[in-house]
This record gives sequence, structure tokens and C-alpha cells, in this order.
Amino acid sequence: MSMARYFDKNPNTFGMAEPLGTSAYYRPGGIFGSGGIKPGNIFHEALHNALGLGDDDLAEKLGVHGGGSADINPALASHHCI
Repeated sequence: MSMARYFDKNPNTFGMAEPLGTSAYYRPGGIFGSGGIKPGNIFHEALHNALGLGDDDLAEKLGVHGGGSADINPALASHHCI
């Protein structure tokens, strides 16, 4: 499935990264536009690249027990990372 198709089928997904890789993909809309490409989302996806963790494990690493993708950026903000 193409990334465009994946984003069409998953409207609440704004970004996706290759764990332990270098690729990251963002919902179309332009840099800092309506597509969800924001500094916090870029950092969020970069953490997936660097640490190789999925959303649930990354949220756990940030201290959010039982959390998921939607909890990561607020946790990063609470730690003054974004």
C-alpha cells in the first residue's frame, strides 16, 4: 500500500516513521500547513527513527503508562522537549 493510500485510510495519522531507519512520512498539506507537519510531530517521528520504538513503547518510555500515539506529543511538551 502506498503512503498516500495509507493516509487516506487512516485520517487520524499525521506522520509515520521507519523505526531505526531514516525515513519519515507526513500527511500531505505542506510544511507547517494543515497536514499535521508541526515541529512536535517531526520530533515525535524522529524519536521512532532513533529509538526504534512503536507508539505504545515510546509513550511508556516517556512515562505514559498504557498510552499511545496521541499521548506522545503532550508528554514531550510536559518534559519541555517541544
